[in-house]
Amino acid sequence: GRACGIFVTMADVHDPMTAFRAAELKADAKALMRAQLTTPNPRASKIAFWDWDLLSNAMTWSEDMKGLFGVDRAAADFDPWTTWRSALHPDDLSAVDECVALAAKGETAIAINYRIVLPDGSIRWIEADGDIIRDRAGKAVRIVGSCRDVTKRRQAEDELENYRRHLETSLAERTSELDVALRRLERSAYELTENIPVGTYTFVKRPGQRLGKYEFMSKRFVELH
Repeated sequence: GRACGIFVTMADVHDPMTAFRAAELKADAKALMRAQLTTPNPRASKIAFWDWDLLSNAMTWSEDMKGLFGVDRAAADFDPWTTWRSALHPDDLSAVDECVALAAKGETAIAINYRIVLPDGSIRWIEADGDIIRDRAGKAVRIVGSCRDVTKRRQAEDELENYRRHLETSLAERTSELDVALRRLERSAYELTENIPVGTYTFVKRPGQRLGKYEFMSKRFVELH
């Protein structure tokens, strides 16, 4: 993890072709730096890098990419593309395919979250990003990107969402219980006041309401009015 150098490119961008070459060099430099990350980094928070050649459909993985997808780091005879496709969660397959298809056409970069199923059956959430590299004609020829394990973040988000739903359900149930109690109270008031020569009523204005309303009026009250 110790910095060992800085890669810098400089060019006169007034010339269109030179500007294009500068952009190409910048992309290649970025790919080079990512390709150098082939040694597993235990402090990288499970971030891995990949390089997808769109012309040959060949994909290259960093060592951390193997670990992220549950592949034996010593394995050398595996196909990254096949491994990646087979690991995709069935429910996320269509969304991933759509994102990848647009990126392969050079229409948009890759930016998507999806689930993978590891060899042991456990599920892991992946956050994937990829930058498109084009040839001189502007055609997309490669995509260089990274994957990050965001399982813990997604689990925390799911827990918060479940808690929010629990609060909403509890509030709805409590409101329903209060409504039932109010109706019982109104019924008791009706039974107590029907036989006395005094008109009674219940006027309720709930929080958030501009106007209240009569929830209960005794028979005597109605007669007097």
